[in-house]
Amino acid sequence: MPHYSPTPIPMTLKKVLLALAAPICLMHAPTAAAQALSQGEQLTLCTYTGQALGRSITDSLKLKSLGVVTNTSPPCASLASAIGAGMLTPGPHEHTLSVTALGTDDDVRPIVESFRENDAIALVFGGKASAEDTYALTRSLLSELARRHYTGVLFFNPRVWRPRLLARVADDDPVVAAYLAAKSNMYAASIDVSRGKARLHQVHVRDGEQTLSRTVDTIAMHKAWLALAKRSM
Repeated sequence: MPHYSPTPIPMTLKKVLLALAAPICLMHAPTAAAQALSQGEQLTLCTYTGQALGRSITDSLKLKSLGVVTNTSPPCASLASAIGAGMLTPGPHEHTLSVTALGTDDDVRPIVESFRENDAIALVFGGKASAEDTYALTRSLLSELARRHYTGVLFFNPRVWRPRLLARVADDDPVVAAYLAAKSNMYAASIDVSRGKARLHQVHVRDGEQTLSRTVDTIAMHKAWLALAKRSM
């Protein structure tokens, strides 16, 4: 896969939002644009996206183990499963995967306990869940990760990153704010349909702002994937 220069490229929050403006399975609000895809096509889009991101995350960050935390929404379940499939694509190394689906009232403590030895944890929330439910899951999981001082990689899908949920949690919880500010191994993804590229970005959450540090990997979207992504906008 081609890679961008590792030189950090600071971006303002406005630029971050523009970079992440394309949906990744992702912005399933009940809009006319979203209805352009059938339910099956939505799941197919999530599968294409997740498989590519799973492989990108694993190869770019040299991960051997990944825990994926998702909600019970079908698009998120599809994306989470595809991320796992991408990670487990045959290669020179053996990888391990753990996936769990959370409801808004579920206790996150045993999940974080079971995932704490993984190289990375991916937060794949959103789909058909409400914004407030997505925020609640994000906050509860980050609070427990901060409490346990989890040092591994964190990956956020666009429904967590794009609406500034991380900055909002940091504003509401000073312990999480300090935890996120100290982490340099956090990543988010974007799709640029105008160029037919998906990208993996290193990100920061500091001083009430979410920013991109650099682009870690760029993935060329194949024709069928790009066509669905364009129709989902």
